[in-house]
Amino acid sequence: MPATGHLVTTTTDDGLLLHGFFAPTPSSGPALLLVHGLTANFYRLPYVHLLAGRAQRTGWAFLTANTRGHDIMTTVYTADPDRSLRLGSAYERFGECVVDIRAWLDWLEVQGHRRVVLLGHSLGAAKAVHYAARTGDARLLALGVLSPADLSLIARREGDQFSRLLQWAHRQVRAGRPQELFVPATDEHVPMSAQSLVDLFGPDAPAHIFRFADPHRSWPDLPEVRLPLFALMGTEGEYVDGDPRAALEAIARQARRAPSCTLRLIPGARHNYRGHEEHVVAAVAEWLESMFSP
Repeated sequence: MPATGHLVTTTTDDGLLLHGFFAPTPSSGPALLLVHGLTANFYRLPYVHLLAGRAQRTGWAFLTANTRGHDIMTTVYTADPDRSLRLGSAYERFGECVVDIRAWLDWLEVQGHRRVVLLGHSLGAAKAVHYAARTGDARLLALGVLSPADLSLIARREGDQFSRLLQWAHRQVRAGRPQELFVPATDEHVPMSAQSLVDLFGPDAPAHIFRFADPHRSWPDLPEVRLPLFALMGTEGEYVDGDPRAALEAIARQARRAPSCTLRLIPGARHNYRGHEEHVVAAVAEWLESMFSP
């Protein structure tokens, strides 16, 4: 049975209007907040409608929400009706995810939901970890990372060509042109500003949290998470070097301050879980049931 709910908006502290879909519950119990990945949005994930319905039926309010980095390029309205900004994945700054996630948690609190499990898919997983580690927000009950991606893998796979692109991006940022746009010649890549390229794909990029190629050195942010953690991957097409099982085990080792770490692998599933949506929902629901009573 699909969820019943409605479209909602919130305004960030810096005045951006963000949209989402909220499936409420009659009580002011716990909620799930799902954050999308790179170039995606609140409705695009193929399992989102099933997860919303399952959550609502079992007593969890559910919110799937845009960040300012939704879609490839977009115009985001602001609190000023005469002003809008060009954003989307092409222009977002990774660190600004803290402002976006906080805005949605504030919105949920106004609805009566002061206990929230934060879920993130792909780049959204990095945003979720970054938010939890940097803020210590007491409203968070737990953290779930679905198909977390090693963004540096793209640079390593493409070698010198991508290295030259990153060098170009750094030159533009140093020259005061962070919005300068890289427009790819093929559809294998998406347009992206110099600043976003540096933020996401540089060797010391703030978004480079899941460093699967370097599993034994301490990663950013994840070792500071002090919440129960859930990590899910498919066996195919994930942004990892080698076996996704080893990547999940690396997450567990890095999350050394998490009181628990639950790992799940879906055989045959790819990064977006198309064709395996029910398995994603079942895995998340099983973890929630084992950890919490709404």
